[in-house]
Amino acid sequence: MKLRGPGLVFSGFSLIFIGVGSYMAWSQDHAMRSHLPVTADVISREIESNSDSDGTTYRPVVKYRYTVKGKSYESDQVTVLKESSGHSWATGVLARIPPGDTVRAYYDPADPSRAFLLRETSFFPYIFILFPMVFMCIGLASMVSDKPPDIQGLRPLVVMTIAWNGVGLLVASHYFGVGGALDLTAKVALALYGLIGGLMLYAAVYQWFEARGYRSRDFAPI
Repeated sequence: MKLRGPGLVFSGFSLIFIGVGSYMAWSQDHAMRSHLPVTADVISREIESNSDSDGTTYRPVVKYRYTVKGKSYESDQVTVLKESSGHSWATGVLARIPPGDTVRAYYDPADPSRAFLLRETSFFPYIFILFPMVFMCIGLASMVSDKPPDIQGLRPLVVMTIAWNGVGLLVASHYFGVGGALDLTAKVALALYGLIGGLMLYAAVYQWFEARGYRSRDFAPI
């Protein structure tokens, strides 16, 4: 197999993001499994904004106090991961936590100063895995395309189809395996990814038959 420079660049670029997404997914899963529940008192609530060249994002910030083994701690982290998104999302999250109320928080037994409020799986880390698969598939196709002419178009398509759908199945099984919910982000991302994967599979099967001399008339009823 002849490795091509552009293919390695595309694959390496995508692996960086896939690695980041995989680490975030692992961190989220680990926190969900290891953090312990504790009663906390809400001190204050606000929405924090962050503006840059790409626009403005918002993060719900809830300061709360809790006690572990007789020692008092404070935290302001709401979600398992520190996420920022649109203003409506931040407002909706904040509305679920009444001001001045007693809530359940989850703290890290290895470091009680670290805690969060909402024990819910976010789909955000998985976007970092799925989106770069476009570049990963381009890179893989480039690296396996130097083959005899009769299978030159089929081989890259098969490799891309296996990689695309394989990663999609792994992401979906892990996300739902840790209790992920079908929110709007997960619905759109998984539906679009699955649609593309289905089209790739159809194209690969069709081209496989074409490469071996089959035509639609070969399957016509007698």
